[in-house]
Amino acid sequence: MKVSFIIPVYNQIELTLRCIETLQQSVRSYDYEIIIVDDCSDSETSEKLETLQNDRIKLITNSSNLGYAKSNNIGAQNAQGEFLVLANNDLEFPNGWLEPILKGLKKETIGIVGNIQTF
Repeated sequence: MKVSFIIPVYNQIELTLRCIETLQQSVRSYDYEIIIVDDCSDSETSEKLETLQNDRIKLITNSSNLGYAKSNNIGAQNAQGEFLVLANNDLEFPNGWLEPILKGLKKETIGIVGNIQTF
């Protein structure tokens, strides 16, 4: 079971790096991909995002700023996972956050699961 994490990004490189770092730490035991959709960020952000690409991180770059919803749709169209997780780039992920979500999605009567954010 592969999980695709879609993260639209518009600038805010430091938040994005922390997001990706905590995400990768929290899902080490899963088959996953991270799809970053750069929504026409500044050059500093775009250049740093390019360096993150590897076998698990895919970068898609919009030629103009399309906004959060369209960037998520673009990420979803390129996703290979059985499950899609739409995430903001300012999130930090604690260990164990994904298990209850996937457990809920495995039930036939559930099609979408949200999360509770804490500050």
